[in-house]
Amino acid sequence: MLMKMIKQNFLITVLILTFGFQFIHAQTTVSINIKSQGKKYDKYWERCVGAGRANEGLRAGWLEQLQTVREQCGFQYVRFHGLFHDDMFVCFPKANGQVVYNWQYIDELFDRILAIGVKPFVELGFFPKEIAAENSKTQFWWKANISVDSNNFGKWHDLVKTFTQHCIDRYGIGEVMTWYFEVWNEPNLNPGFLDGTKSDYFRLYKEAV
Repeated sequence: MLMKMIKQNFLITVLILTFGFQFIHAQTTVSINIKSQGKKYDKYWERCVGAGRANEGLRAGWLEQLQTVREQCGFQYVRFHGLFHDDMFVCFPKANGQVVYNWQYIDELFDRILAIGVKPFVELGFFPKEIAAENSKTQFWWKANISVDSNNFGKWHDLVKTFTQHCIDRYGIGEVMTWYFEVWNEPNLNPGFLDGTKSDYFRLYKEAV
C-alpha cells in the first residue's frame, strides 16, 4: 500500500513538472520600449468618493470637510445614499391624491457641493414613505425604506421625472449631462438594499430611465 502511494505521488510530481515546464515556455514574451511615448492611465476610481447619506450634506462641518478633502485629493464627484429619503422631504401627498414636490433640501445640497467644485453622482433612492410598501423593510440606522410596492411604479416614475426636470431647469442641461445617475444602490443584495424581485428592479429602472 505504501509503495503504491509513493508511485502515485511520484507520477503526479512528474506530470506537474513536465506540463508546468511546457506551460512556462509557452508563455508569450512581452517587450517594452521604455523610451516610447506612453499613454495617459486614467485612474477612474479616483473620480468619485462616497459620503454617507444626503441629509448629512446639509451640515456645515460636512461641507467644510468635503472642501478640504477635495483640495487634497482632487476628486470630481461625490455619491451618497438617501436622496429621496423622508428626511429630505421631497414629496407630500394631498387629500385629493395629488403629490406636491419639494426640492429645497436637494437644491441646497447640490448648490453647496457644486460651489465647492464637486459634482453629484446621483443615486436615485431610497423610497419616500409615500412610495414604499406599507410597513416597508428598512436599511441603516436611519431607516431607509427599501420595500417595493408594485402599485406605486407610476409614482416612482413621476418622482424621478419631476426631479430630473427640476435639475435641468435649475442647473442647465449642459451641467446635468456631466453628472452620473444610478438607479438604486446595489439592488442585487436581497436581503440588503432592495426588498423586491429582479423583475421589480428592472421595472424601477425602466420607469426611472
